[in-house]
Amino acid sequence: MSPHPSIRPTKKNLVPIKQKGKQLLALRPDRKWAVYYYEQKGGRPTLCRKFFREQATAEEFCMIKRAEQNNLGAVNAMGLSDELKREALACWRKLEPLRHLGATLTKAVDYYIKDAGLAAKSKTVAEAAAACVDAKRRKNLSLGHLKRIRQTLEQFCKTHGKAPISTMKAATVKSWLEAYAEKHDLNEVSYNAKKRYLSLFFGYCVDSDLLESNPADKVEAREEDGRRKRVMRPADLRKWLAASSPAVRTAISIQAFCGCRTAEVARLRWADINWKDAKVVLEADIAKIPSRRSSPIPPNLFAYLMKVRKEDDCLIWEAEQDAETRARYQSKPPKERAAMLDEWRIHNLVVAMTEARESAAPIEWQRNALRVSAASYWFDKTKDAAATASAMGHDPDTFEDNYKDIIRESDMTREWFEIDPADPMKAAKVIAFRPKVKRRKAE
Repeated sequence: MSPHPSIRPTKKNLVPIKQKGKQLLALRPDRKWAVYYYEQKGGRPTLCRKFFREQATAEEFCMIKRAEQNNLGAVNAMGLSDELKREALACWRKLEPLRHLGATLTKAVDYYIKDAGLAAKSKTVAEAAAACVDAKRRKNLSLGHLKRIRQTLEQFCKTHGKAPISTMKAATVKSWLEAYAEKHDLNEVSYNAKKRYLSLFFGYCVDSDLLESNPADKVEAREEDGRRKRVMRPADLRKWLAASSPAVRTAISIQAFCGCRTAEVARLRWADINWKDAKVVLEADIAKIPSRRSSPIPPNLFAYLMKVRKEDDCLIWEAEQDAETRARYQSKPPKERAAMLDEWRIHNLVVAMTEARESAAPIEWQRNALRVSAASYWFDKTKDAAATASAMGHDPDTFEDNYKDIIRESDMTREWFEIDPADPMKAAKVIAFRPKVKRRKAE
């Protein structure tokens, strides 16, 4: 309720006390002057007065009250209790270290209201992670991609699973990444991969209105090793194939000559080979990135595959399961059982390939060497970056920058595609190059 103008703290409110004789003034000299003003009491503005002995002191107090009304307005000034004023002053002092960043009481209150609103409907990190994995599963992502998302979130939830998702900040994510990388000795590539999966998770939380912004995006990625990609030399591939069993040899050959990933080969069936056009067809449920692609089969591999070809419904990598494995998976629901068997086949193939490579040592090896070699040799052979990128499932915008001039010796490309997986140690045919000489016709 707006106060009557006549009771605002002005000079008219500064009046001498009505004296009933000199005796009263002598008894209460401290009440010679009074200032009338409004104050919040019992939830409503109440007219108050304060007594002073000296006129100068009363005038000073009156000026303070008048300034409050001028700055805050008559109604608001009367609505501010002394306790509220003290609290506002204390909060203002706490913001002093952040004043250079533009911090104000209004911004602080707005931030708190927004944060409290998120917290009110917030889930725990573990609940949000489970919802994220479920949402990604419904999008039919590849099993390998879904597995890495789930593993990363399970590892993160071991530390922060019970915390509200609204409390996750960039510092929290960075601290966890650095601690995990140190504990497990992650290189820069693996560190950045973990960061990408966390960014995917927090992006889902932003889209679901569980977070205001993505904290993982504010964490700086580590600079990856800028070393030149290393390709396998044909001699090393020969040794590896020679030391492998027939089943492992087929899996290695498809990776080396077609650029398929290990997980993709573990899912391939003989029906996925287009014998008419000499291509390996990777459907969306086989490829890492859930989109269909095909990769050409060079003549040396095609001839070998024709020799070892099996029934269409057979897996190219057929791994025998022991009784314990079959019993462990048999009790699972069909969809979960299929995912677990897929992981088991991939792991089984990786182990078999590693054992064969180690038995054929010494071999110069770098991570993803088979896939890098296939892409590099195909690019050197065709000189077509777009077609090679499409066949390998690479990003066409960055493929040429990453694979240009990796092959320095063209003879290596020729020798690579002359390797016969059926007899890998057989020497390649070397044909001497004789330039054609134009002969003049006899006149």
